[in-house]
Amino acid sequence: MVNNTMARPTGKKRRKASGRHRVSNLLVNAGLVLLLVVLVLALGGALARIFGLWGGGGLGAPGSVHTHQDLKVYLLGKPVDFSQPKYQLRSDYIHMEAGNGDMIHTHATGATLGLFFESMGITFNDQCFILEIGERYCNDGQNTLKMLVNGTQSARFHQHETRQGDRILVSYGPETPDQLDSQLATVTNFAAGPGQ
Repeated sequence: MVNNTMARPTGKKRRKASGRHRVSNLLVNAGLVLLLVVLVLALGGALARIFGLWGGGGLGAPGSVHTHQDLKVYLLGKPVDFSQPKYQLRSDYIHMEAGNGDMIHTHATGATLGLFFESMGITFNDQCFILEIGERYCNDGQNTLKMLVNGTQSARFHQHETRQGDRILVSYGPETPDQLDSQLATVTNFAAGPGQ
């Protein structure tokens, strides 16, 4: 007769080995659950952006449209220079190009100003304009964020879907209506030009 008691741990040793096995399985399972959660959140965010689950009719494929808009942004009376390379060609959907910091090129249906600014690392909504370097321009008692589209005040901010020929002014500060008019006069009209 063969003695099998040596092959199997008994008593205290068996419980200790079983406990280590349970802890190991628990850690592996927790890691898999965490990985699954991260993948679901990443996929959900991408799908929300593509299908426009937070407003709009969804984002079309690059090349689904080709339109142009003129843009000027003033922060406390100073214009932002979007002609800098760090702001150029940041997205296939909507961007500025060729060193021109005044004209947006929209290449996808459903593209919004929020997507445009987000592609450059800029936060833009009805409360704040936060540059990619962390400078914050948020509504306070004295300064406010305003947006005019084709000369008319708009509350759509990041949700504004760009249209051919839009002339967009974003301004943060204590501007009077006359000062806003002066800023609006600096918004170019390239998008309405020939061949645009």
